[in-house]
Parts: sequence; C-alpha cells; structure tokens
Amino acid sequence: MGQVNFEEYLTKLVDELIPTYSQRPGKVDFQLAVDIDSEVDFSREIYVGLIVTELVTNSLKYATDSETGELELYLGLSLEGNQYRLEVSD
Repeated sequence: MGQVNFEEYLTKLVDELIPTYSQRPGKVDFQLAVDIDSEVDFSREIYVGLIVTELVTNSLKYATDSETGELELYLGLSLEGNQYRLEVSD
C-alpha cells in the first residue's frame, strides 16, 4: 500500500465536511494539530478517516451554538510509541 500525508488528508476531509453539514460554514473555527513526522500507511488512513468523519459530522450537527451558529472544532493526531492518539474537541 502507499503512503499518505495525514495532515493534508485530514485537512481536505474536514474542509469537505464543513460546508456539507454546517448551517453556517463561515462560523466554524477548525484547528488541526498533526504530530506525525512521517507519512502513514494508506490502510490506517481509511480507519482514521472513518472515525474522524463520524466525530466531525456529529460536532457539526449537534455542537454548533444554536444562536450564533459558531463552532470551535479541534482535531489532534499524534503517534505515541506504536499507537495513534486522536483527540477531538468541540
């Protein structure tokens, strides 16, 4: 399998999800922190992408401020030993 730059992949993924699921895409403040120096095996990207899609979609649907339409969304991915750590906050 090929190698993938996770930061680029996650940025593109979330950039596609925001206008699809947000009532006010301009009010979403998205921050991404990827602490992985090397590219990641493609097979892992698929699983992380599915999890991120579900978490971000839920945030866009249910965590948006009902009055202002604003949402602060943080996504962090790091490698600790041989395990990946994914952090999401809204």
